[in-house]
Amino acid sequence: MRLGQGTCTPEALKNVVNYINAHKNDGVPMDVIIMSDGEANQGNDNKLVHDYAKQINETVITSPTGNSRNVGLYAVGLSYDASGLKNLFTYHDDKQILDSNYYTATEAGALAEAFKAIINEVNNKEEMTIITTGKLLDEYENVEQVVVDVYPSSDPNAQHQKLTFTKDSSVYNLDLIYDDNKIDLGYAFQWIDTNPAIGDDYDMIEVNILYR
Repeated sequence: MRLGQGTCTPEALKNVVNYINAHKNDGVPMDVIIMSDGEANQGNDNKLVHDYAKQINETVITSPTGNSRNVGLYAVGLSYDASGLKNLFTYHDDKQILDSNYYTATEAGALAEAFKAIINEVNNKEEMTIITTGKLLDEYENVEQVVVDVYPSSDPNAQHQKLTFTKDSSVYNLDLIYDDNKIDLGYAFQWIDTNPAIGDDYDMIEVNILYR
């Protein structure tokens, strides 16, 4: 996520909240990982950090298959003990990240282990998703929905144009782009090229893939 000039923790969380609010109706499960050295760039405002983190924790995403869960929130302290991060996300003894969701990574191996633990935690949830603006993986299994989202990167809050492929759709059936293990977005790109609502400024394409 691009933060521009605002790289303190409150500004980062504000960007996360805005992103989640813009995408929560897509029905895609989300998880947030905050990475910081736990000391610098805190913005000196624990209440603001606490309030943004609370908004993230309280956001519930319901998938198209009916599974609902809160957005996951994790924190990784780089170079320093994660206690600095714990203090940052605590306001008047009200913690906004569980102790088990904090990780300290003082070297590369510890960082890899932290992400492995977070991935395992996320994978234990019923449904999985990937959001990509780059190259798709070669193979996918048990895909249930693919959403192609097009919007201008200069104005992410502008009207989005979405194309949703599902198994039970009579118009945009998943079979048009998916053959049980591979996704071919050629049909979606034709839709983008011929859609009069998509102008030249619509230069951002996100592909949300829901799978089990």
